[in-house]
Order: sequence, then structure tokens, then C-alpha cells
Amino acid sequence: MLNRSKLEAILAANPMPAQLTAAERKRVYRSAAPVNFLLTSKETNNALAIMEGTAVRGAEPPRHVHQHEDETFIILEGEMDFYIGEQLVTAIAGDVVFLPRQIPHHFVVKSEYVKNQIIISPGSFDQYFWYLSAPFKEGDKTGSVPPTPEELKAWKELVALFDVTFL
Repeated sequence: MLNRSKLEAILAANPMPAQLTAAERKRVYRSAAPVNFLLTSKETNNALAIMEGTAVRGAEPPRHVHQHEDETFIILEGEMDFYIGEQLVTAIAGDVVFLPRQIPHHFVVKSEYVKNQIIISPGSFDQYFWYLSAPFKEGDKTGSVPPTPEELKAWKELVALFDVTFL
């Protein structure tokens, strides 16, 4: 259940600007994975958000369900298996995969890493990625690692504020 006041307080601590420069768009998610905010929810009146990022094998999120957002993945490099409800979809560079809201899903990176674009609609879930990211600096090392049990617990509590449930 969405806790609007707690969510607003968390987002106020790391607000996403209404307009971003090219340098501000490039960030590092969860201290390791590069993410580029191509188009934000603030720039589209929350219609959608588009991000480009890299997912590393072994650091994928657990199976989860979004109450409000559809996600569309465009695979640029690498290979992923998507588990959408009971369906398995294998995707490689050039493939597009749609994950509808309210359907449990997760993915597994099959190659060493996957570079992809993600379209989120409506777009406000991009603020979750903004909150968990920091400005990218030249020389930043990238490459996600699996979360510790403590990190997973905190991650689960944070996504719940966005009405996303880890299963």
C-alpha cells in the first residue's frame, strides 16, 4: 500500500530536477550500474520515462509486481530471460519485451551483462532509480554485485513505497 507521505519525504531528500543537462542524466545506480535518464517523468508530465542502463548477471532484482507501471525493455546488447507470469521470453539484442503492470515478473541476465533501454509508463517509477543513484563521475567503476540480506530487506521496503512488491 502506497505510503504517500513517507515516499514524498524520501524523494525530497534526493529530488529529480524538472530539466536535466546531459551530464546530470548519467548516473550510477546502486553504487555500481550505469544508468542514463534519457527522458524523465518530470519532462513528460508523468506519461512515461525512458532510461538506458546495464544489468549484470547475478545482480538482478527478485521476482516482483508493479501495481501502477508497465515496463518495456529494448535489448541493445546481451541476452536475458524474462519470466512474465508463467511465460518465459528469451530476448537478445534487437528484441523488445513488454512487462504489464500487476503481473509478477523477473529477469535473468544470461550473458555477462545486458545493455538495455527501459520505457516505464506512467513514468514516475524513474524517481525510484533516481533516488538509488548518484551522479556519474569519470573513473567510476561499474558492475553490480548481488545485494546482502540487509540490503535486500532495505530494497524491499523502499520499492514497497512505490507499490512494487518483491515476491
